[in-house]
Amino acid sequence: MVNSARVLVADGNLKTLNLVSECLRRLGLVNLLETSASKAVNRAQNERPEVILLGLEFNDRSNASVISDLKSADESRDIPVLLMVGENAAPDWSRDYITQFDEVVEWPFADAQIQAHVTTALRLGTMRSELNRRNKTLRYFGAGSANNWQVE
Repeated sequence: MVNSARVLVADGNLKTLNLVSECLRRLGLVNLLETSASKAVNRAQNERPEVILLGLEFNDRSNASVISDLKSADESRDIPVLLMVGENAAPDWSRDYITQFDEVVEWPFADAQIQAHVTTALRLGTMRSELNRRNKTLRYFGAGSANNWQVE
């Protein structure tokens, strides 16, 4: 596990928030906690955590609008979003909704389960960053320059 990785945990359900937060602390990860959906979006875009664990129970906004805002902003588009499905809530499984997040973490939350999902999300984030870097290089030098990079 990558120590010092920052994980934004956002949910209006304090029980879920505390349970997942404690698990992440035991794993050596840095927690950024929010109970407000709007504050979670702002914090994600300003602080750019490596992973976002997003719950379903917010009072100020719908979960779908939060994910939409996160994925439409340049600052947070590539951050892996894990949807936490708790004991009290079920998401809208519509096609438009499920294509917005990267993975689902289901209740009950256990250390091994959280560790597996977060480790995968960290790898996904690293791969997205590398892919974006390579795409930027290709746009700058042109697609034809990729032939010069091949190892013989």
